[in-house]
Amino acid sequence: IQAMITPDLHYDFPSYFYFQYFAQHIGIVVAALFLVVGLGLRPRQGSIQRMVAITVGFTALAGVADIVTGGNYMYLHHKPTTGSLLDYMGAWPVYIAAGVPIAVGLLVLPDLPFWRGRRRAAA
Repeated sequence: IQAMITPDLHYDFPSYFYFQYFAQHIGIVVAALFLVVGLGLRPRQGSIQRMVAITVGFTALAGVADIVTGGNYMYLHHKPTTGSLLDYMGAWPVYIAAGVPIAVGLLVLPDLPFWRGRRRAAA
């Protein structure tokens, strides 16, 4: 969602990359909503823990890729040149550590409506 609100774009409207950027980032949100609302799929017990583990693993992989390629995927080496929420989270590497509880919270928040259903099913 931050990527849609404060995009770090180096391409102007109406370039192909401009549209690709928004299609990819909006597509993630639309796909998640489609799985839950459209297909009726629900998160299972332990899904938050699995997602945190996957995210930590992916972040480590992205960090290695950033070192090898000189990139800055997930802003692991420095903040974006455009303003973003990271500006309020401290300097490098503090903003990375500050992002961990925020990321966990953003994984837990959409799962909250499903907790009651899982508790009823387990009982």
